[in-house]
Amino acid sequence: MVVAFSSLLFMSAVWVGELFFVEGVLGRGDIAYGLMLSIWTVGMALGALMLSPRVAVGAVAAASAVVSGSIVVAGNMVYWFEKQGRCIANMASG
Repeated sequence: MVVAFSSLLFMSAVWVGELFFVEGVLGRGDIAYGLMLSIWTVGMALGALMLSPRVAVGAVAAASAVVSGSIVVAGNMVYWFEKQGRCIANMASG
């Protein structure tokens, strides 16, 4: 349950960020954003239908633990760099 909650939490944050990525970085509009979300949705559905019978349950749990742990480590590193004053002030804007 914790893995599902954290996955949905981070996926929800990514969806919001993709809007700014498509419009700001790629310089595209609403149609490109809709197309990107549509392609992502179809890819996720096909991947779930075609790949799930081939993957063992233990492998999925191990991969989820590795991804969740990596997110925690990355977040802690960013916090540590910010606390040390080593983050670039305008890193997000390029």
